[in-house]
Amino acid sequence: MPAYLTETTYRMCTRSEDYYSLYLQNKTIYLWVANHWTDECDYESINGATFRAVIQYMERLKKAPESIDAMLQFVIHNPHNIKEFERSEGLSGEMRELKDYEPAREWDDTTLFEGLIEKAREEWFTHKAKYAIQLAHGSVKLPNSDESGVTVASQWLRSELLNDLHTEVPAVAGILHENIPAVLAGLDEMGTDAATTGRFPLGFSQIDNNVVVGKQNLRFLGVLGMSGDGKTTLTNFIVYNWLTQGAHVLYCSTEHNPQEIWNAMCFLHQSHPDYIRFAARREVLPYL
Repeated sequence: MPAYLTETTYRMCTRSEDYYSLYLQNKTIYLWVANHWTDECDYESINGATFRAVIQYMERLKKAPESIDAMLQFVIHNPHNIKEFERSEGLSGEMRELKDYEPAREWDDTTLFEGLIEKAREEWFTHKAKYAIQLAHGSVKLPNSDESGVTVASQWLRSELLNDLHTEVPAVAGILHENIPAVLAGLDEMGTDAATTGRFPLGFSQIDNNVVVGKQNLRFLGVLGMSGDGKTTLTNFIVYNWLTQGAHVLYCSTEHNPQEIWNAMCFLHQSHPDYIRFAARREVLPYL
């Protein structure tokens, strides 16, 4: 059987830069897996505690472990006094075993990521379902309660399933003034001191000094305005700034054809120092 958790942990400890970026982009999912892994897979070389230790490393040091040995030293010396590390014999033993692990090279990162999610949800749901069956039969009772039976089991299982992993953000419905709290919450999230790896400044200092726009927490940007207010001009300016930073942009317009969009980008680029230098030599513009 595929050892999704072991393989993921191994790659996190041996491909530091790649997997820290992947972790930041999918932080919510990795945290869910870390907190809900049931340790009921006999074919895994490590358990959920070891995976959570690697997550702790990345959260505390803002990077992935440079090696398995670096992760092992982090657990043994416990510089941040993490309570779970106080009895580190099991963790350190699994980290040593991880050094002898033979990686599954046939899996690409996307296949591994999707497999990890599916296996974590499958085992978590199976664990909850088994407990609900026992509760329905009356062989167990709710913690701190003498209740059991079908109704109790049904209510308990429904409440537990609310904690399932939700990979899609619920759509916001209604008009603007009805969603002011959601808008403010989104702005607060984007304004936190989160890691800025993959950040793309918009080109407006008033925004860039207060909001982090990038792969980590960007869902969408909306530009609102009446006809003729400059929504397209503003969007073109933002897209141009992203292009000059090396971003790959898919521009979908219902008003302008590709040639018109290209012309707009070239117009904005004419004041760039590279344009002046390269145009004089009649060479291809470096960014566009």
